[in-house]
Amino acid sequence: MTELTRRYTAVCYGTALSYGGNQAKSRNADIRKCGCGVIAALDLLLYLKGQEAPIEEAEYDRYADTLRRRYFPLMPPLGMNALVLLAGMNRLLKKLAVPLKASWVGFGPDIWFKVADMLARNIPAIMAVGPNFPLVWQQNRLSLYRKTAAEEYTKCSAVKAHFLTVTAMDAVWLRVSTWGVKLYIKREEFESYAAKQSGKILSGVLYIK
Repeated sequence: MTELTRRYTAVCYGTALSYGGNQAKSRNADIRKCGCGVIAALDLLLYLKGQEAPIEEAEYDRYADTLRRRYFPLMPPLGMNALVLLAGMNRLLKKLAVPLKASWVGFGPDIWFKVADMLARNIPAIMAVGPNFPLVWQQNRLSLYRKTAAEEYTKCSAVKAHFLTVTAMDAVWLRVSTWGVKLYIKREEFESYAAKQSGKILSGVLYIK
């Protein structure tokens, strides 16, 4: 297991604490509809900042809306692509004087080395589950799983054209943050989806070093 060493970004939604932000609870309609990349970017930045205490929902919303307007513009219903995420992240890192730089790594034989490298350096890895390509009208999706108290994995939902954040990985599973909850992706299923149902450049990871 390779994982982040600090508590991951948490937001206070009423009396409940999330595991990362939840786009579905945003006050902004565009973020609710297609703002997964904005949420992933904000969670990453808060983690890099060392934000371990839970953040209040209203404050988190203000941060998310500022990032959407200034760095990560959305084009409903599509949201934003990896190039917009990459450009916005590098502009932010430079503005904040953080000595890091982002690049985009599409699916390939070294993608898990890149994810493991980031986690080992205590940096969350934003990953894209790309759209169906070239058959864009198809409805193929990548399965997401929950872990039960008995340490069993059960399928709970599925996604396509979606950004989420990897916070841990082992030889079989990725632990991810999406919609404010802790879920899991099977690595071999991501590999199959990226190679057969999406484009290798569309399903990848924002590599920061």
